[in-house]
Amino acid sequence: TVIPFYMGCREHQQNPVYWWRYCIRLENMGDTSVQLRERNWRIFSLSGNLETVRGRGVVGQEPMLSRDQPAFQYSSHVSLQAPSGHMWLVEDKYSGVEDDFAFFRGTFRMERQDGYAFDC
Repeated sequence: TVIPFYMGCREHQQNPVYWWRYCIRLENMGDTSVQLRERNWRIFSLSGNLETVRGRGVVGQEPMLSRDQPAFQYSSHVSLQAPSGHMWLVEDKYSGVEDDFAFFRGTFRMERQDGYAFDC
């Protein structure tokens, strides 16, 4: 589940910067424990800017999703040079939320305890 929030606009060096916050909830509905290993975002501002953000885990964590703790929720933010844009994960196997700001689609890299890695 993905929920974006518009936070407002500020001037930076006489250019407007539009701030968005988003909350993401990941949930493991299977019986096998998995761990989130990495994400690879592309952020497109309607001003024409395209930015790629890639890294291990999310918000400094690589959460384990198990039967005992099947969900993980986090929030972060993004700034754009236009009032709206799109943000998505590079792979297109995961359908998410679409609204005025963003279309989230793609995958997270997960890993089971036995070392098997997959996208979801």
